[in-house]
Amino acid sequence: QIGDHKFSAHRIVLAASIPYFHAMFTNDMMECKQDEIVMQGMDPSALEALINFAYNGNLAIDQQNVQSLLMGASFLQLQSIKDACCTFLRERYDREQRGPCLPELLSNIRLPLCRPQFLSDRVQQDDLVRCCHKCRDLVDEAKDYHLMPERRPHVPAFRTRPRCCTSIAGLIYAVGGLNSAANFYAGDSLNVVEVFDPIANHWEKCHPMTTARSRVGVAVVNGLLYAIGGYDGQLRLSTVEAYNPETDTWARVGSMNSKRSAMGTVVLDGQIYVCGGYDGNSSLNSVETYSPETDK
Repeated sequence: QIGDHKFSAHRIVLAASIPYFHAMFTNDMMECKQDEIVMQGMDPSALEALINFAYNGNLAIDQQNVQSLLMGASFLQLQSIKDACCTFLRERYDREQRGPCLPELLSNIRLPLCRPQFLSDRVQQDDLVRCCHKCRDLVDEAKDYHLMPERRPHVPAFRTRPRCCTSIAGLIYAVGGLNSAANFYAGDSLNVVEVFDPIANHWEKCHPMTTARSRVGVAVVNGLLYAIGGYDGQLRLSTVEAYNPETDTWARVGSMNSKRSAMGTVVLDGQIYVCGGYDGNSSLNSVETYSPETDK
């Protein structure tokens, strides 16, 4: 169901044809036991077309439905439909329509931070870039950034400033998760933690968490990384642990009041907020906040 629109379908057909529903119906999500599934964020006509595609393998893409089908296919993880929509757009989106917008778009991209090979092999070779004087100037500026370091002070600062977390600068942490690459919802929950250094282009393992956690909330406050709640493969969790990158150690901190996984997690004014999630029986609308100073 989407809004007032309802569509009937067989679970086995949806699970066999659409990865999103396969994950939903073959795991412990609450929807697998419901007779009616409420969905949001999709155009009803796109969902109907994609359900029909699951039955007959036919789908008509046109200028009126291509955007809604692309969004729906992305949501339902239908890669072949996504590719077909992208091909349709590439073939029909006329050069005159894209050309005037491209210089403005490229001027807001950090091209100097792209790899030189990518600039030469991909960006510079694009037909629209080659036909646009302003675009070529932007690409040349980015190439000069790599070839002539002495000219870097003349490049606008915002185009050379990396986007990165300011709390644990420059590093990307992968915390817990599942060990199956084939299905987002399948596999065993992990306690593994890895860190990626973009400068060295290298991953390395950190000390593992004390508890396996998938669908875990993660937040960074005062240089500590917090792993919040999640699912250990059997139960939803209320426990929280904090990682200190300097000592490569985990320590338990105050638990949440509710068990929850797949929740929204955000930091505001030094406080961690967790919103919603799933407790194993139902989706939650409750919100909790944690203060690192008081450990509550």
